[in-house]
Amino acid sequence: MADRKKIDQLFNKYRDPNEVDKITADGTLRMLQDLKLSPDNRLVLIMVWKMKAATQCEFSREEFQCGLLELGVDSIDKLRNKLAIVEAETIKDPGKFRDLYVFSFAYAKNPTQKGIELDMAIPYWQILLHGRFQLLKLWTQFLTEQHKRSIPRDTWVLLLDFCQTINPDLSNYDEEGAWPVLIDDFVEWARPRLSSSAAKGGSSSSSQERHEVTSS
Repeated sequence: MADRKKIDQLFNKYRDPNEVDKITADGTLRMLQDLKLSPDNRLVLIMVWKMKAATQCEFSREEFQCGLLELGVDSIDKLRNKLAIVEAETIKDPGKFRDLYVFSFAYAKNPTQKGIELDMAIPYWQILLHGRFQLLKLWTQFLTEQHKRSIPRDTWVLLLDFCQTINPDLSNYDEEGAWPVLIDDFVEWARPRLSSSAAKGGSSSSSQERHEVTSS
């Protein structure tokens, strides 16, 4: 069981000298250095999710204390080990992963805006969906070249459904389905590129087979 006093001491180690009840950006970076984590490591996102942090790179005393108590840890080493365990559990559990994914939208966006800026959305998608969404590279290329605007919440949420249910070749995508316009536009943009890529792959295989037959 975590020791509340040790958690309080840990908070005080990283808190802002001018704000008694807040860890700000400098303290957060020092904590990540002690955890041996880069800011773009998924474990960092797991940590802020568990702390229910409301603002990027900041933790209130309450967020920090409640998060560590929920995780059952009271030291940096214990926190690092626990985060790895929670990550493994979250990746395997669709419900927990969805919770993390939806939380990330509110956490990453500017509080004064409804959508998340594209230059913020793409890095978060790379942290969250790497290894889960085979079309992630094509999706980010499409957004960078064609969209160049903020991402609304419904598109953010439904992209998770898209990457979980739609085949990588888009063969089972239904244009009449209730998908956001942005995803419809992506499919229209991506299909010829996927077909061209598949054709090149098939041509290469056929050429190799002919070469093998000729050689034998």
